[in-house]
Amino acid sequence: MSLGALLLASASSATHASAARPGGFDPASTLPWSVPFLLVVPVMAYVLLLFSVRSRRGAANVAMGTVVVMLALTLLVAWARFRQRATYKTSYQWINVPVSFTGEQRFP
Repeated sequence: MSLGALLLASASSATHASAARPGGFDPASTLPWSVPFLLVVPVMAYVLLLFSVRSRRGAANVAMGTVVVMLALTLLVAWARFRQRATYKTSYQWINVPVSFTGEQRFP
């Protein structure tokens, strides 16, 4: 499954579930961009700290800004998740690691 199909599936199920909500801001409409930013923002901040900031104050400002942005994105995603009244329509398998194996039980 490609990334575009994954984003489209998550966006369509979130907007269909929240389409019945009358008026106002719909937090589920922000999921296609806010969830990937949860992964991208810390990496961008780390790269920014490594290659550009040369003072302690600048590094502290970038780190605090990253924490604030991550907190805002987390609250936005949580708001969208807990305001949703409908059941899940789509599920994704994130981790596929076998936990059992056959063969020698002793470690060499």
